[in-house]
Amino acid sequence: TACTINGEKIIMSIIRDISERKNLEARLVYLANYDFITDIPNRSYVIGNFKQLSEDALANKKHLAVISFDIDKFKLVNDTYGHQSGDAVLKEISQRIASVVTGLLGRVGGDEFLILQPFAASREAVADLVERIFGEFERPIELSTGRITITTSIGISVFPDDSQDMDSLLNFADNAMYKAKISSGNTCVFFSDIQA
Repeated sequence: TACTINGEKIIMSIIRDISERKNLEARLVYLANYDFITDIPNRSYVIGNFKQLSEDALANKKHLAVISFDIDKFKLVNDTYGHQSGDAVLKEISQRIASVVTGLLGRVGGDEFLILQPFAASREAVADLVERIFGEFERPIELSTGRITITTSIGISVFPDDSQDMDSLLNFADNAMYKAKISSGNTCVFFSDIQA
């Protein structure tokens, strides 16, 4: 605001430092979209991006693989080494898988992860990614309590072949993952193979 005092024009302004509020807002946005243990997107962020990724896939005549995987016998890791070591395993696996995935990776809860992976040709393109994921699981993980090796079970459904509905595709990928787990673990199953 401006005013005149004794014939002199004086301009007054009030400055507020809102950096703390901005930092809080940024933190809330982060917590709404990312998993605080692994620093990768959370379930709501991944699922929220399905519509755009599926529309892009249709427009570009591509498929979208919905890949669900978890850590075999993860409860045993927590029970044997403690929850802090379990969190360290989740962080390490997240970083490793993020390094080989070109699609969208997220942690959807517990030890379960989800990948939305566009691909152009046959499902062999997805099989190549799965092999890279298995390769990352084969490498031992160094913990403060020792070195451990873990395995994973993977289930895959495909948009638009299996369904165009995200809830159905998630359910199908989960069903395939559980089929992989009960058959032997440390393996991958396509939903279309259990429907044949």
